Amino acid sequence: MKKTSKVIDFKQFARKVWSVSLLILFLGYYCGDLMAQGSKVSGKLTDSSGNPVPGATIVVKGTTNGTLTGVDGNYSLNNVNPSATLIFSFVGMTTQEIALNGRTQLDVTLVSEAVGLEEVVVVGYGTMRKKDLTGSVASVDRAQILSNPSVSAISSIQGKVAGIDVFSTSQKPGDAPTIRVRGNRSIKASNDPLYVVDGIPFMGDLKDVNSADIESIEVLKDASATAIYGSRGANGVVLVTTRRGKSGKSEVTFDSYYGVQVNNKLDIMNAEEFVECRRQAQRNAGKYASDVPTLALDKTMFYYPDKYVLESISAAYDENGNYDPSKIKSYDWVGAISQTGTIQDHQLNVLGGTDKTKISFSAGYFDNKGGIQGYGYSKYSLRLTIDQEINRWLKIGGSMASSFNKKEETTNVFYYAAITNPLNPFRDENGVLQLMPGGELMANAILAAQNDATENKANRFYGSYYAEIKLPAGIKYRLNFGPDYQDGRTGVFRGSKGSLLGGSPTASNSTFNQFHYTLDNLLYYDKIFNNVHRLGVTLLNSIESYNYESLNGSVSGLPYEYQMWNNLGTATAITGLGSSYSQWRLNSYMGRVNYALKDKYMLTLTGRYDGSSRLAEDHKYSFFPSVAFSWRIIDEPFMKSISLFDDLKLRMGYGKTGNTSISPYETLGSLSRTTYVSGDNGFFGYAPNLLINSDLRWETTGQYDMGLDFSLLNKRLSGSIDVYQQNTHDLLLPRQLPIASGFSSITQNIGSTRNSGIEVSLSGLLINTAGGFQWRTDVMFYANKEEITELYYGKVDDIGNKWFIGHPINSYYDYKFTGIWQNTDEDNALMAQYNANGSTYAPGEIKLYDKDDNKKITADDRVILGSTVPKWSGSLSSTMEYKGIDFSFFLYTRQGQTVYDEMGGQYEARYNWLNVNYWTPENKSNEFPRPLAGRQTPLNFGTVCYQDGSFVKLKYVTLGYTIPERILSKIDMHKLRIYATAQNPYMHKNCWSIDPEGLGFNVPSVKTFIVGLSASF
Repeated sequence: MKKTSKVIDFKQFARKVWSVSLLILFLGYYCGDLMAQGSKVSGKLTDSSGNPVPGATIVVKGTTNGTLTGVDGNYSLNNVNPSATLIFSFVGMTTQEIALNGRTQLDVTLVSEAVGLEEVVVVGYGTMRKKDLTGSVASVDRAQILSNPSVSAISSIQGKVAGIDVFSTSQKPGDAPTIRVRGNRSIKASNDPLYVVDGIPFMGDLKDVNSADIESIEVLKDASATAIYGSRGANGVVLVTTRRGKSGKSEVTFDSYYGVQVNNKLDIMNAEEFVECRRQAQRNAGKYASDVPTLALDKTMFYYPDKYVLESISAAYDENGNYDPSKIKSYDWVGAISQTGTIQDHQLNVLGGTDKTKISFSAGYFDNKGGIQGYGYSKYSLRLTIDQEINRWLKIGGSMASSFNKKEETTNVFYYAAITNPLNPFRDENGVLQLMPGGELMANAILAAQNDATENKANRFYGSYYAEIKLPAGIKYRLNFGPDYQDGRTGVFRGSKGSLLGGSPTASNSTFNQFHYTLDNLLYYDKIFNNVHRLGVTLLNSIESYNYESLNGSVSGLPYEYQMWNNLGTATAITGLGSSYSQWRLNSYMGRVNYALKDKYMLTLTGRYDGSSRLAEDHKYSFFPSVAFSWRIIDEPFMKSISLFDDLKLRMGYGKTGNTSISPYETLGSLSRTTYVSGDNGFFGYAPNLLINSDLRWETTGQYDMGLDFSLLNKRLSGSIDVYQQNTHDLLLPRQLPIASGFSSITQNIGSTRNSGIEVSLSGLLINTAGGFQWRTDVMFYANKEEITELYYGKVDDIGNKWFIGHPINSYYDYKFTGIWQNTDEDNALMAQYNANGSTYAPGEIKLYDKDDNKKITADDRVILGSTVPKWSGSLSSTMEYKGIDFSFFLYTRQGQTVYDEMGGQYEARYNWLNVNYWTPENKSNEFPRPLAGRQTPLNFGTVCYQDGSFVKLKYVTLGYTIPERILSKIDMHKLRIYATAQNPYMHKNCWSIDPEGLGFNVPSVKTFIVGLSASF
């Protein structure tokens, strides 16, 4: 029975909104600008120091009548209605709207706006003016987050922050990307950054937080900025500030989009190409004694004489035996399990309040049906915030949020479809889907999509609550409490007609619940002395606790399959039963001092004392200090004569952070059940499964950072440059032990790593005309060198784990592919030398790099082939606006990374595979080896699978139109923007994989085409 979904209501509502939008757009287009005849208005624009402001824009509100100021700041504007309002604007200064009220002479003083130097950014346990920052902090505002719609805000900031590497390892709907801040530090402990939402540490990724609820995201990158979070900030800190209520007129915003998704395609062999590859495999094995296709030999070249396969290939021959490959019956199995994916998101926000009470409410719905059958993700969310000023010394408030997620998967039907013989039809002559197409022991992809299912449900309730008390002498006390509760269930079902190939159906059901809370006690002191000295002090005591419980069971032999995982008790056999419990706690004390002299010299001192329950008894606590200094060079007297710069600031800092992201019980040990035999009898017993280390202590990172912030050319160009080096030592690393000891490893504090790099961010206003045309561009460049500097025995490589001194943690170490052996006199002579030393080379086989050139391939010939870490990444974003029309695009690149993708390696045409340029005697390819019957995977085939993973992606292109305010005001609407976006419409890559960010025969990446609207009332 088809389920009725509430999505229909959203679609009906969206249609109505679109109808109104198109009507308004139609009216706006034909109404035009109605200008009354008027007089001439002139004047002069100056800044707060009395200097003229050249190039400022003056526009008559509601029209396109405008001009620019000259070099002396003067302007003149004709045909202005005496009752009109003029809009004065200039980059970096506050836009002003002033009514003429009959005046013809109007001089205006523009003041610097709270953007750039005066902009307030979140720095952890407080805020600071951007001009006062001493650490490396990057900020992404709401507009940038919403510019690329995504289920997770982290996906939206990919490429927009220098020093932050955001990459996807899975393309399944609902899967979140991985984020790294200035590289990988730890070999085995976690490298994930700390997420903090409204001051409270947040477990997991950010997909439970609606993008439309976010006001800004700040990323603390260097240790002088992250040390305030101590052990939690070891891998960088991502601070999320959500929207809250405000005094004045209530604001209602509605953001909605709907889109379709198209799978990126793999070039898989069709029936004609598959048959020819099979013939070549047979010829190379001496089993196809003909240079031309013959039906008799074709009928004998498959592993199983499946009648449907033989019918498909027989269709290519006429009664005289002439072969026409275009008449082969071909079946697109990938197309059969593919579908046009859909994605939609609808979010409603209400903000309002009075001077004493401020409230906000939001509700959201997200749904993504994947491009492969059986995959999807949906989410409902609610959020409420209240800020109440009780009296002049007491303020309380909080936020309450919830999200309800469902993620659907199935077995890897894309893999099944990709390797299925394309000669085999989907159904038999009776219209029934075949259980094993072609007679192979492999699932029918369509049946697997219909009979195998995995469903993950998760419910989350989290919030942050505070009380703020103003005490005498400028001291403020704040109490923060952040509870976070999650529960969920994962159901897995494998039907008899799916991947089990007629076997007994199986199912499993696992549940979990976790509770995490943070309790902070904060004291603040801020004071200005003699208008010269500014002092800020922050003191903290923090307690953090985490508990996790799970229960799971699995069965086989379900009597009726439609129950799936919902009634395990009816099964004939219990195949698994288990439970788990985990807990850890942190206790922290922190102090931070900010001092500024004449707003020119700024100093920040931070110290945090952290205690972790995960570590050994005598090593639970450690101290993490940091110091940072900034110098506003622009305010020095010698800079007055240098007119090029508008702002120039130097930053320097050093700090230490710690990491304890390991199992909570590494220092306590645990037992596992084992089986003992006594004579003919067996019985259960228990044995230690973890070797205890009573000396386990903190993994520590020390980081140096130097940065330069600048603005020049009348604030038309601004940016920052950072260079850094971070050294991590006492790594929490499993040390290999002899198996005879009874244990394979023990976790110890051994080894060290280093990351060093450069970050460049540039923002420019390229064009700003009196006619209203603006063109802004942002450029980001980031290069990080990641290397291991020491392991168990000092500067000695660990070849077994592929850890090498001077190279990244995730490095590839293997034989190097150098081409294909050709049937030439030179290659035949060289092959003879290698074969004399034990090789079995022949023309068409893979040629390997012989490092020592001794004509013998051994393990010593392996080399480091590359790393998953890119050598550099960069981006270019650009936005153009003109009379309500906006056009933007975003380019992102990762260069110098290596990917490994064997894509199943089906290489004898028993199963289908990629349509690659393989070697034949006639086609002397140097890319892929010859197919050979009886050998599924070619010798040394893995060496071909190392590829250059560099890519350039056009992440999105957006065209939008904002309805003029003069029209919207008639229906009491503040803003209405409609837009169309194409996500990932173009990709340039060097590898043959479907996407460097999503490898293998997994769910393919997609192109997404979206239409949406953003309205506020």
